[in-house]
Amino acid sequence: MSLHGHKTVAATVSGSVSRFLIVRLATVDMALPSGLVRSILPLGDVDGGEVTLVDESYPVTDLAGRLGLPHVMKSTQARLILCSMGGRRGAFPVDSVAGLVDVQRSQVVPLARQFRGQERQWFQGLFPFEETGALVVNVDWVVKGADRPSPARVEQSAAAVAPSRPQDKPRVIDVGGIQLEEATDAENAPWAAI
Repeated sequence: MSLHGHKTVAATVSGSVSRFLIVRLATVDMALPSGLVRSILPLGDVDGGEVTLVDESYPVTDLAGRLGLPHVMKSTQARLILCSMGGRRGAFPVDSVAGLVDVQRSQVVPLARQFRGQERQWFQGLFPFEETGALVVNVDWVVKGADRPSPARVEQSAAAVAPSRPQDKPRVIDVGGIQLEEATDAENAPWAAI
């Protein structure tokens, strides 16, 4: 599959625009800079190991597992994304591919201050996408093959993202047009469900 067809998220294209490939892991939309994506393959029978494409090897990483999300199930929608950055290469399965989007760079905002844990290594920012938002994946972290976070680290990150506060209404934070609601039960929720 090639990177053809895309939509523009921004209202105008006169400014500085970045193109992202939107993929879905579980219920989370994630954005990969399209220039780092080398190929998109059907997931098929890939079970770890490596994939070779045009005489280059791509180690397969379980990105969903590293992020504490449910593992990607083989389906007609599941794909294997091959990326490279510098001399490093990596591949990881995703549940589905939404396509390419052009986004004004001004719409990509850094993670909010309450994101203080491991997620700062995982993601470079976020931008409005469809009815929620897309997290910009740190491809350098993906292809480096960092260790999978332990459940304790994921819980700590979730607590750092949305600390519990004793109040009747959750606090709502506006991040670049995306309304984030502070979770009151963050200690018991995986980070992606927040």
